[in-house]
Amino acid sequence: LSLRRQRQMCIRDRIMGGFDPPSVAIAEEYDGSTWTESGDLNIARRTAHGTAGTQTAGLYITGTSGFPTTRTDQSCEYNGTSWTAGNAVNTIRLRGAGNQVGIQTAGMLVGGNPPSNTPVINVEHYDGTNWSEGTDINTARGNGGGNGISTAAIAYGGGTPTSIGNTESYDGTSWTEVADLSTARAA
Repeated sequence: LSLRRQRQMCIRDRIMGGFDPPSVAIAEEYDGSTWTESGDLNIARRTAHGTAGTQTAGLYITGTSGFPTTRTDQSCEYNGTSWTAGNAVNTIRLRGAGNQVGIQTAGMLVGGNPPSNTPVINVEHYDGTNWSEGTDINTARGNGGGNGISTAAIAYGGGTPTSIGNTESYDGTSWTEVADLSTARAA
């Protein structure tokens, strides 16, 4: 694993993008004992919004590239060998609770920071082709965590810009506030 890269994103046993400055397209896979360079991202990116999927069917959502950084609304898909451009999200944003929410054909993008850097409540669903608006979360947040699938997910922590412990559960229809993290934190 290349230690020179920071803030890279992971999909299960795969890591891609990051700083080297200014941004990199390098992607590496982990087989349980070693990291090996694999199919690189189609666009060099550093700070991403999130990821979803598996090592052979991944989704990398938005991000920034270059220096000074430019935010992208583009998603990209991985087929186990190479990355291709996916369709654009509806609202450009970074640092949301989209990490590991869903699969490549049913992913979610939850909250985040648009170019204004004011966290949003927006949620978008990906069907493998297009992004569509979904039910908003209750508390706007950026830099949060998220896990699950598109019909049973959880979004937790983040910043508003101060760190929060708010946790919300998604049942495929609506978001419900549940037990908060014991320590407020942002990624």
